Amino acid sequence: MSHNQVPLKIKNMPLRKLSVKDLNITHRRVLLRVDLNMPIEDSLLTNSQQMYHALGTIKYILDQKPRYVILISQLGQPNGRKDNNFTIKPIAKELQRILERKQVIFLNDCIGPEVEDKCRQSPQGSLILLENLYFFPEENTGNNLNGSNMILTKAGTITLQYALRRIADVFINDSFSTSYLLNSSMLCNAFEVRSAGLVLKKELEYFQRALHDPQRPYLVIFGGAKLMEKMKIIENMLPIVDEMIIGGSLSFTFLKVLKGMQIGDSVYCEKTAPYLKDFIQRAIALKVTVHLPVDFFITKIPVTDNSEAKLVHVADGIPKEWIGADIGETTLKLFKDAICRANFIVWNGPMGIYEYPLFTKGSQGILDTVGETTKNNHAITILSGEDTAACASLWGGESKVSHVSTGGLASVKILAGEALPGVVTLRRPFSHLKANLCLYD
Repeated sequence: MSHNQVPLKIKNMPLRKLSVKDLNITHRRVLLRVDLNMPIEDSLLTNSQQMYHALGTIKYILDQKPRYVILISQLGQPNGRKDNNFTIKPIAKELQRILERKQVIFLNDCIGPEVEDKCRQSPQGSLILLENLYFFPEENTGNNLNGSNMILTKAGTITLQYALRRIADVFINDSFSTSYLLNSSMLCNAFEVRSAGLVLKKELEYFQRALHDPQRPYLVIFGGAKLMEKMKIIENMLPIVDEMIIGGSLSFTFLKVLKGMQIGDSVYCEKTAPYLKDFIQRAIALKVTVHLPVDFFITKIPVTDNSEAKLVHVADGIPKEWIGADIGETTLKLFKDAICRANFIVWNGPMGIYEYPLFTKGSQGILDTVGETTKNNHAITILSGEDTAACASLWGGESKVSHVSTGGLASVKILAGEALPGVVTLRRPFSHLKANLCLYD
């Protein structure tokens, strides 16, 4: 039975959310959550690329002639303390330059009477940037970006949300990359109007297609190294797709369990290994074709720019003190054939250690073929995860695919069917709310 005949029964959260374009924000006070987490050294930005993701939404909102727009963001890990090494102030100057505005108002706090007064006194149409949200312990309600726990009372969370509500009428989240975090500014339940910005809306539209309405045939490509984490996505995607490629370091646990391959010092996930035979049986039952590598380029450890590379087949195995560093030529051809058959592709994770020029052929070959398939098949193609996005940037593939997600870990979690707090809290589309909210004129 084909996927077209079987209703999909997956746990993924609803992704159809209210958009900034559904709102009448003229003369309204707008609070916009963005991701301006960029490297700063000696009060100077060393890389402003992240800022460009936010510009489209900022410009759109300003064009609607709001009373003012307030930008809020995190930067670094000051752990709830004010620290000049993590001040967001230098970003105000860069925003002012890029947007060609006379002034971007920077306030050295996020909440409080002084912030409220300065917002109230600001000229019509002002763009205001508040200080780093992570200076305030009330911002972090769960795990920090580095995985450490921060304990916070519900009262503290509500205090920050209502303090932000006093300076704005509308909350717009355009920070997909941090939407998986339990941050107060992500939840913002004090706002009746909570919508997605242009970046977040685009992300949700593509992942809505990937999880609920893909074109056929549907191929998903997995690479990288963290099988324990990736297994959640692999399991969630299995009932949806027609074909699945498993490459990179993920494949060695599969090959050791299923083929008895000797994998040398390559990555092996003991916790996942016992479940892989059952996984393959379910794939067969669902008529999903799972493609694994048949050959590899291997190298000795530690890996350097001058490392030696050898081509081996699965039957040969990998000797001790060697690791699989990239997929081989025969594997690349097999994977390319699967890609060329697809009309919808999601790719998460590289095929090898792409940081070293000797081991880029697999990932670059996959990227080129996904780009060609986007054009030739009119396929929808989505690149997910930081390393996959880095590959696209490195080899000029960003314009050749349908969508390169800005989400990093957020995109991984959404494909795994996990709920993102910063998305769940947003309102459902316009038709559900028009009767109740005066802002929808």
